[in-house]
Amino acid sequence: MDQQDRTLFYGGPVLTPKGFRSDWAVVVSGSKILNVGRFRDVKGIQKSDERRINVHGRIIAPGLIDLQINGAAGRMLTTEPSPETVRAMAGTLPRFGCTAFLPTVITAPLDRMQAAARAVATVMNEPVNGARVLGTHLEGPFINPARAGAHDPRFIQAPSAELLRRLFDDGGQSALLLTLAPELPGGLELIDIALDLGMHVAIGHSVADFAGVNRAAERGASLVTHLFNAMGPLGSREPGTVGAALANDDLVVSLIADGVHLHPATLQIAARAKGSTRVVLITDAMAPLGTDLHSFGLHDETIAVRDGACYRADGVLAGSVLALNQAVRNMHELAGVELDTAIRMASTNAARAIGYDDITGSLAPGLDADIVILDEDLSPWLTLVQGEVRYHAGSGRD
Repeated sequence: MDQQDRTLFYGGPVLTPKGFRSDWAVVVSGSKILNVGRFRDVKGIQKSDERRINVHGRIIAPGLIDLQINGAAGRMLTTEPSPETVRAMAGTLPRFGCTAFLPTVITAPLDRMQAAARAVATVMNEPVNGARVLGTHLEGPFINPARAGAHDPRFIQAPSAELLRRLFDDGGQSALLLTLAPELPGGLELIDIALDLGMHVAIGHSVADFAGVNRAAERGASLVTHLFNAMGPLGSREPGTVGAALANDDLVVSLIADGVHLHPATLQIAARAKGSTRVVLITDAMAPLGTDLHSFGLHDETIAVRDGACYRADGVLAGSVLALNQAVRNMHELAGVELDTAIRMASTNAARAIGYDDITGSLAPGLDADIVILDEDLSPWLTLVQGEVRYHAGSGRD
């Protein structure tokens, strides 16, 4: 879309910070949102040569943002740590309404984690050609071996300021989010180092007790990675990692809403406890996302895809094949969350959690034109990234 072009999208409910507005429209100019408001008002500022696109009842919403995604398009970032992998992921995600993401590096040999983060840094500095790469999510290596999940315990490291700085610097300084276990010796101190480097810190793969989680939050940890999964459970007399995450209003929690990692009632409990602004939907997706693959390689073993999830040979869950628009659908249909709230959990809340809410994540004047237009079943019809069309379902569905 040329920088001088203006396009008005109308004819469907617009998701605003105050909910859906059926008589509103969105005006895009170049890479930015120029105006959002009542159709009768914004159409008055149109020039005669501007385009108007009637979405015919579809939802006009902020683009979705995935803070944890390990792979897509048949490729895994940690297994194939190259710019080509990141580009493949970026090129695939707009078809699922995702306009920005954090490619996620899981626990692996140090040189491979560094190479993966450098690959992210490389693509971050290229012209956007797909979903936008915002930075790297380092999910490890400073996690608790007792809650390793699908992470290879051979490469888990004790918290180390020197090692974190090496990962950050040798990874092209792309790391934006770090998941760690704060109960490990040196874990709390590592939160300070990560914050000084400009990262956000999440608690995850952890058995921290109630007091330990709260201490981490006081130090500046602000998120909890895939709540309920790979962490200490809620107990009657020891609320544990889960209980602290639910009770502490300073913590935002991420959820894998695929219907496998978490029971629908568990999703509902989390949504009720944390409210509409402290839940972020993630996918934790693996290489098969966007493909028909039935297996893939991870840590020198074969991971099987069945019934919408990924499993190791021993039955341990190893990520998902969840698309972010499907996560929104599940949160709405399985957990009973209002649709506008469910969409914001995958857009506005995600942007805010990593400090990008002044750039993207909402439909507001001055923000980047990262927009998804959704059919009734939440399948993307059109995805814009900084005003450029990156996915269109085709004229046959107009």
